[in-house]
Amino acid sequence: MKNLLILMSFAFILIRCTDEDRIRIPEIPGGVNLRIIVDPAHNGIFTDKIATDFLSFDMYSSNKDLSLVQLYATKSGVKKLMKTFTQSDFDANQGKLRVELKAADFATAFGDPGLGNGTKVGNFTFNPLVKLNDGRIYPAYVKLSAKDSFLNLAPSINGAAASSFTLAFNSFITCPPVDISGDYEVIEARGKSTDGCCPKEVALKGNTIKVTRLTASTFKLSDLTGGLYFDWYDVYGLTKVEDSPGEIAFSCNEVFIQNSPEPFGDRFSGKGLFNPADKTIIYDFSNGYGDVGKVTLKKK
Repeated sequence: MKNLLILMSFAFILIRCTDEDRIRIPEIPGGVNLRIIVDPAHNGIFTDKIATDFLSFDMYSSNKDLSLVQLYATKSGVKKLMKTFTQSDFDANQGKLRVELKAADFATAFGDPGLGNGTKVGNFTFNPLVKLNDGRIYPAYVKLSAKDSFLNLAPSINGAAASSFTLAFNSFITCPPVDISGDYEVIEARGKSTDGCCPKEVALKGNTIKVTRLTASTFKLSDLTGGLYFDWYDVYGLTKVEDSPGEIAFSCNEVFIQNSPEPFGDRFSGKGLFNPADKTIIYDFSNGYGDVGKVTLKKK
C-alpha cells in the first residue's frame, strides 16, 4: 500500500511539472470550396444572336482565404485566361458571383475576331484554378515518386453530383439548331466500287431519300449512298436502296457522317455541306474497302 501511494505521488508530481504551453497540436488547414453552376438558359452562345447572347454561370465559395481564382477556357487545345477573381469579389457578394461572358470576351481572349462576329464557332472547356493565401493551389497533383502522383481533391469532393469543387464544365459558340428533315430527291449519286462485280463508275438520279431528325443536330438518311450500294451490291443480297442507311451530324450548314455501319461489316465516313438557299445537301462518302461516292440531294 505504501509503495502504491509513493507511485501515485510521483505521477502527480510529473503531471504538475508538465509545461502545457509547450504542447503543440498542429492546426489542420482548411480545404477549398468552389462550385460552378451553369445557367441552363444561357449555357452557350448562338450565332444568330451573337451580339446579345451570352454564357452565364454562378460561382460559389465559402472560403475566406482565397488569394486568386482564375478561370481558363480551352478550345482545340489552346488554353486562355478568361476571368480573374479575389476574395474581395466573393466577400462583396456573400460568397456568390454571377459571371456572364459574351462572344466578344471569347474573341478577345483567343485573339480571333470571328468568334465575336459569328463567322467562327467552337467548343470550350472551362477549368478553374484556385490559389489560397498560404500558397496552396487547387487542383494540382501531389507527387509521391517519379512515376506516381495524386490529385489534391478527394474523389468524394470532385466526383459528387453536387461537387464542392467544379473541375470543369463545357460551353460553345455555335449556330442555332436547324431542322433539315424531309423527303429529298437524288439529283445525282456518282461513285465507284472497288469490287469486281462493278468496276465502272456509276451515276444515278431520281431516288427519294427520307431524312429523319433524331436529335436537335443529328439526322438519319434512309439511304446514305443515293442508290449506289443497291446498284453495286444487289448481287450480294441487298434487296432495296434502304439497305444502306446512315446518320449525319449537322452544325452550321456542315454535315458529317457518323454512326453509320455499312452492310458488309465496315463503316461509312465522309462530310459535306447543306445549302439553305436551295435546300440541297452535297456530301462525299467512303468506306474501308475503298468505295467512294458523291451524293447531291435536293429537298422536295
